[in-house]
Amino acid sequence: MLELIARNCLLVLAWYMRVSPITAGKPTLLRLCRRIATRLSPFCAWVRLVPRVTNVHLCCFQLGGQHHADILSEWIFFTGIWQASLTVWLQRTLRAGDTMVDVGANTGFFALIGASLVGPEGSVVAVEACADTMKRLRTNMELNPTLAKRVRPVECAAADGSGIATLYCHRREQLYNTTVVGAGEGGVVAAPDVWAVLRRSTALGHETRAAASKLADDSVWQPVSVKQASLDELLTQRERARVRVVKIDVEGAEWRVLQGMYGMLSRGRTDLEVVVELTPKWLKLQGVTPERVIEYMTSFGFYAYALLEDYEVEHYIPAPPVRAPTRIHAWDSQIGSRQADVIFSRRDVAML
Repeated sequence: MLELIARNCLLVLAWYMRVSPITAGKPTLLRLCRRIATRLSPFCAWVRLVPRVTNVHLCCFQLGGQHHADILSEWIFFTGIWQASLTVWLQRTLRAGDTMVDVGANTGFFALIGASLVGPEGSVVAVEACADTMKRLRTNMELNPTLAKRVRPVECAAADGSGIATLYCHRREQLYNTTVVGAGEGGVVAAPDVWAVLRRSTALGHETRAAASKLADDSVWQPVSVKQASLDELLTQRERARVRVVKIDVEGAEWRVLQGMYGMLSRGRTDLEVVVELTPKWLKLQGVTPERVIEYMTSFGFYAYALLEDYEVEHYIPAPPVRAPTRIHAWDSQIGSRQADVIFSRRDVAML
C-alpha cells in the first residue's frame, strides 16, 4: 500500500514537472522524485509528450529501483521531451508527404514524432537491430495507432552490406547499451572473452571451470547474431525517392551505415539531410575519425553542422534550452573528444 501511494505521488510530481509553466522549485522536485524512485520496485509508466512537441504517447521503461540507467525514459518522464534541439530541428525540417528513416530507432521517440510531422501521405522507416528493444518500439506504436500506420518497423542492423552481424546487448540496460563495436582495444567484450577462454580450458579443475562459466554467463554483454543490410537494400524504391531525413544513432557503427547509403547519397533528393551521432572513441575502433566521416560526406556535396546536446536532465530543468546546428570548420577546436550530433546538409550557411 505504501509503495502504491509513493508511486502515485511520483507520477503526480513528474506530471507537474512536465506541464507546469511555473519553474521555481523544479530542480528541488527533481531531486525529490529521484529519491522516491530509487525506493520503489521497477515499473513502467506511459507519458504524453509535452504539447509543444506533438500529440504522442510513449511508455517509459525501467523506472524505479536501485539500478536505473534508462536515460531516455527518465528524460521523457520528467521533461516530456528528449534531445530538445534535435527535436525542434526535425519539426522545422519535416513536411507532409516526406519520408524519414530512423536508424537505431530504440523505443520509437523520434520515429513517432516523425510520423506526426509527415502526415498520412508520409512515412517513417524505423530500423532497430535489438529484438527486445524492437518489442518496446512496437509497444509504443500500439499506444499511437494512428501514427503507427505511417511507421514501418525493420528488425535489422543497418550496415555496409548484407549478411550476419554480431550485436552486443547489455543484459540489464539494452535500451541504451547495444552496439556492434565489440572487437579491438576498448571494445565492449574484452572482459567476457577472458571468462569464455577460461571456461573452455581443459587445464583447469572442475570448480574453477564452473566459476569461470558462471562469470561468463553473468557478464553484462551478451553477443547475439542479427541480420544486417545496407539502407540502399532495406528501403523500397518509393522510400528512397522520398527520404528527406535520415537519423543515425547506432552506438559506434555509424560509419558502416553511411557507407551503405551510397545510392541514396548520390541519387536521392537534393534536399536530403542526414543526422549522425559521432563519438570519436567509438569511431576509432572502426579505424576512422570524425574528420574522415565529414570528408566522405563532403564528397557528396554535404556541409557539416554540429548539435551539442547536454544529456544531464538536471541541466534541462526547469526548461530545456534549444540550440541551432552550427557549421563545423575544425572538429578538434570546436568539438574535440566530445560526442556530437552532426547534421549533414547541402545548404551552405553559418547555422541551420
